[in-house]
Amino acid sequence: MKTSYLIGMMCAVLLSAMPAAAAEKAGDVVSVRGKAVIERKAGKVDAKVAAALQESDSVVTRDKTRVKMLFRDDSILTLGANSKLVIKKYLYSPESKRAESIYELADGRLRSVVGSPGFKVTTPTAFAAARGTVFTVAYNIETGTTEIIVTEGSVEVRNINAEVAGTQVVAAGQSTTVTGNKPPTPPK
Repeated sequence: MKTSYLIGMMCAVLLSAMPAAAAEKAGDVVSVRGKAVIERKAGKVDAKVAAALQESDSVVTRDKTRVKMLFRDDSILTLGANSKLVIKKYLYSPESKRAESIYELADGRLRSVVGSPGFKVTTPTAFAAARGTVFTVAYNIETGTTEIIVTEGSVEVRNINAEVAGTQVVAAGQSTTVTGNKPPTPPK
């Protein structure tokens, strides 16, 4: 009787610890200029310096606002004014210092300095996979157009709709756009 009670208590403790593990920190806010919020399942909090970011959080900026975030894999993301970024997936291995991350830019502008392989940004029309690089993604919700500008390295870009054929590798100094159900434009 005591053994089954003890096993039941241990299972309850382990199960209650599982959500805490799922809420592991992905990164931190390192700079805020203006007004921004972090939206998560528990509600909204003001984005402030040293605020922890977790998988499935959304960061939303207002007019004349910029938020800089540092993630555990040393990636730096800067979210521009009137933008929304969702941390869709963030897995990090401290032993190998490798991460797999997927960010969704729902609206606005995002500048990325990639810290490790496995870094991806999506918008409603585009999918960009970084190759050790610095790049900017801008999504215009009104026109449904994504623009990707590469500053360093290269980025592989395709339409978010896997049925749309065509991929472009955009090198430093080049840009491409993705609109609707069209493939990315040739880099220019």
